[in-house]
Amino acid sequence: MRKILFFFLFLFFSLALFSQSNIVPITTEINGLQVVYHFPLSCKGVIYLYHGSGGSAMNWFTKTEGAIFIQMASQSGYATVASESHDRVDKKWNPLPPHGDSNLDLLQMKAVKKYLIDRGLISSNVREFGVGMSNGGGFVSLAGHILGYRAVGIYCASGYDLLYKQPEYKMPVIFNYAENDTIVSPSKIEKAIQYLKSKKILLQENLKKSEPLLPHRFSRIQGISIKQSREIFQAFQNNGYLDTHGYLIQNPRDSGWQAIVPDAYKNYQKSIQEQLLVVYAEHQFMSDFTQKTLSFFHSF
Repeated sequence: MRKILFFFLFLFFSLALFSQSNIVPITTEINGLQVVYHFPLSCKGVIYLYHGSGGSAMNWFTKTEGAIFIQMASQSGYATVASESHDRVDKKWNPLPPHGDSNLDLLQMKAVKKYLIDRGLISSNVREFGVGMSNGGGFVSLAGHILGYRAVGIYCASGYDLLYKQPEYKMPVIFNYAENDTIVSPSKIEKAIQYLKSKKILLQENLKKSEPLLPHRFSRIQGISIKQSREIFQAFQNNGYLDTHGYLIQNPRDSGWQAIVPDAYKNYQKSIQEQLLVVYAEHQFMSDFTQKTLSFFHSF
């Protein structure tokens, strides 16, 4: 009962934050790559955001779950800064070579910090953290180590084994991953967690489990009201996509749900899929563990 109450309180809190969001990000270009950032009025530290494969800097601010994370981080006094990876074909971060003076992606993040310092937004000794999703989750383990972050948050990724085996690796890390992830298996992530525990690395782990699809879930999406969310939900319920407890019966990656969404919401399909993947506990950035991640960072 307490877990159910906590879930509803978190959902309500997240919705309130998102619907009242006053985040107006600044967009610039550094070394030909898009950089997007937001600074709260009072800044206690900076969180650098690393997108997944095929992603962009702006995705963090426009996709629902990332926007909720950024809003909560801002309310806790953290600035958020996202850059694109150097590779704009596959849009991936490249860990090779794993050196801060020759890796193009690490050089980019150094240039981003210099840009912020030069404009008086941060000092050279600002408290720095990193959060990465999938490919970005792997890369943030390297970036955090090389660039001197205080701690990192790895979402739906295990990080780099070769890096972990280096004797000097001591980066505190919080792992947030999903039980039905078909891209990076939970067992692979748990293997990395156990190895880091054996090295006495300070870490925390949070496993996202599947949850029922609720009628108001889609109202998290900007532009969709609670009434409209219920209409979308009804389409899933009426067409047999939910079991008797409200759980998605099939992985939304291949269930063909797009065909049953009312025409009025066809333009929201990417945002709807994001919510379905989170609910199903698939490979998707989720805002569920935002407060735990911020609390973890706050201790460093």
